[in-house]
Amino acid sequence: MKKTWKTCLLTASLAAFAFAPQAALAQAPAQHSKKANARKSATNQAVYNQAIAAVQKGDYATAFKILEPLAKKGDATAQHNLAVLYQDGLGTTADAKQALHWYEKAAAQGEPEAQFMAGLMYSDGIGTAQDYKKAAQWYEKAAQKGHAEAQNNLAARYATGTGVTRDMAKAKYWYGKAAAQGNKQAAYTLQQLEALEKNNGSLKTQMLNEAQKTLPNKK
Repeated sequence: MKKTWKTCLLTASLAAFAFAPQAALAQAPAQHSKKANARKSATNQAVYNQAIAAVQKGDYATAFKILEPLAKKGDATAQHNLAVLYQDGLGTTADAKQALHWYEKAAAQGEPEAQFMAGLMYSDGIGTAQDYKKAAQWYEKAAQKGHAEAQNNLAARYATGTGVTRDMAKAKYWYGKAAAQGNKQAAYTLQQLEALEKNNGSLKTQMLNEAQKTLPNKK
C-alpha cells in the first residue's frame, strides 16, 4: 500500500531527537576524536531540546531557525526534520523541492525514514520528475535497514517490474520481511501470491493430466 505524501506529526519526529542525535552523529568524519564527538553530541542535544520545546508550543518558525543551521552543517537528524518542515509548510513556506533536497541529504547519511521518503517522492513525482528507478534505489537502501514500508514498496516494485527487473523471488522475500514486522498489506499480498502460485501449480498438473489422456495408449 502506497504511503501518502504526509509524514508523521513533526512533534513525534522531533521527540525522537532525545534518542537519535548520537546515532546521527555517528556519521561524523572519522578524523574527529571521540572527545570532540562527545562535545558535539552534547551541544546538538541541547539544540534539539530547544527545537522540541518550540514545536510543543506550536512555534514551528523557531524550530525551523534552530534546525536549519544544524542541517547545513551536515547533521542527518536535523536534515530529516527540516525536510518535514518544508514538506508540510511548518515554520516556512511549503516547498517540495527543498523537502526532497533535505530528505536526500539525510538519506545519503543512511537515515532510513529519509531514504523511504525520498523513494516515495521520486515514485510519485513530488518535487521532482517521476523516476521509478531512483525510487526503487532509495526503497532498497531503506529496506536493507529494516524499514517495513520500504520493504513493502520495494517488493511491489519487484512484483511489477517497476523501476527494477521483475523478480518474483525478490518480491516474495521483501514482502516476507515487511510482513514479519507486522505490515498487514505485505502479509496479505504475500498470502495472495503464494495462493496464486499454488493454484497455478494445481492447474498445470490438471492440464498435464488432461493432455496425457489424449496420448495413444502405450502397449
